[in-house]
Amino acid sequence: DAVRELAQRAVRKVAGSLDDPFTVMALTEQDISSDPARLVDEVQSISMLGGSKAIWIKGAGDGFLRAALPLLAGKTQGNLVVAEAGTLPKNAQLRTQFEKSPHALILPLYEAEAGEIAGMVEHVLAQDNLKIGQDALARFIELAGTARGLARREAEKLALYCLGAERVSIEDVEAICGNDTGSTPDELADSVFGGDVEEADRL
Repeated sequence: DAVRELAQRAVRKVAGSLDDPFTVMALTEQDISSDPARLVDEVQSISMLGGSKAIWIKGAGDGFLRAALPLLAGKTQGNLVVAEAGTLPKNAQLRTQFEKSPHALILPLYEAEAGEIAGMVEHVLAQDNLKIGQDALARFIELAGTARGLARREAEKLALYCLGAERVSIEDVEAICGNDTGSTPDELADSVFGGDVEEADRL
């Protein structure tokens, strides 16, 4: 899904890999809950080969939050932590604690129904007098997903690619959407880890 894809790109941006044991430490919520001190230990650890190391948390929950409090308070620094979480209500502690910390950044991905995404895509394309058939639209949603912000950016890229044509084909969609080169998750990762938080928030 979009959350996992963005996390993977972030980890790869920092560590250069997703599974190198020297530069990536993948932990689950259960790992952290059973050994809360491990998170800080991993953040402070040094890669045997030198360079940056990523601590990748999958399924972050309350256990991760408790272990991360020293990081959020700025009391512990070191390796970057990339944490994935599921849908969080506005008052969820995992969300509010990270939002108010100057030492953390949240990148929310707002999911929408496929029908809502389809309507948005048709609207974006119509602004450039472009039409899209149901088959191409279904393929777009399959490739771009249902995260509103990401899907809109893909639709805008598609409109630019097809500018001057009358109709968007499946081939057009496949040529543009889901392409790793210049995709929005890459732009987000570049902005976050390049220190451009305002640009990341815009994306």
